Amino acid sequence: MHDYDLSDVEQRNQAAAEYVLGCLSTSGKARFEALLAVSHDLQGEVEQWREHLDILNTSLEPVQPPKSVWKQISARAGMHRTPFRERRNRASEGAREHRAGGD
Repeated sequence: MHDYDLSDVEQRNQAAAEYVLGCLSTSGKARFEALLAVSHDLQGEVEQWREHLDILNTSLEPVQPPKSVWKQISARAGMHRTPFRERRNRASEGAREHRAGGD
């Protein structure tokens, strides 16, 4: 998930893996796709990674992680979900305050 030197074979292969996994940054993906459009070798590497990683989709049963895992991820990422009722109540209160003060 960093800028790769796409002229370096090893870095290009690693970028192909991250491209297939969807881990490249927006700018990295754009650079990679520009080279992918003209490089048959790179197209082959992408196809190899897709085939290699497809085993994960076809041979493993999906596992639902415990809800606590998602809560911990959200907390560490700074993504706090506000319950719908709380958001609705805040919106209603704001609308009442606006009507009371503005009309």
